Amino acid sequence: MFVRLDMTTAGDSGALLVALVNYLLRPSTQASMPLLGLQALPLDVLGYTVSRALPLIVPDMRASKAASDGHHRV
Repeated sequence: MFVRLDMTTAGDSGALLVALVNYLLRPSTQASMPLLGLQALPLDVLGYTVSRALPLIVPDMRASKAASDGHHRV
């Protein structure tokens, strides 16, 4: 998945994208990937993405609270 780091001009869309990525990276979501016919991320890739890449995404800080509720929490 390609995600732009600078989402400051995307409004609520940027915050919603961060929430989606956050959801996809949750351990519970990763554990259910095989049930959907998908492969979970390798642990080293998952760890790097959560600790190093996800914090680099900058959403629009003016996004609504509902849109940005999941920002950077895995």
